[in-house]
Amino acid sequence: MDQFNNDANWLAHYEGTGREIWEATAGRVDVVVITMGTTGTLMGTARVTLYSCGPSLDGPPDLGLCRRIVFADLLRRHLEGRGYEVKHAMNLGDIDDRTVTNA
Repeated sequence: MDQFNNDANWLAHYEGTGREIWEATAGRVDVVVITMGTTGTLMGTARVTLYSCGPSLDGPPDLGLCRRIVFADLLRRHLEGRGYEVKHAMNLGDIDDRTVTNA
């Protein structure tokens, strides 16, 4: 069975797993860590929260940053196009000693 394209996959977690976590914590959920296989658990329990690495502040933008930004944007648009509500967060790279020294 194709679990990647099976709506019953994520829906089972939306109607079951997500509700169970919510009820077990009395609605006080801050974070749920879910690994990705067929993504059914992830899509069902949290709908979609997308986290991606943003620019590093220790130098100019590079091709790796462009790839990350474009991929995250395409993924968000694809998921929204399929009807998912997406919350997208992107970080800024940590400022470390190299950044301060080169400033």
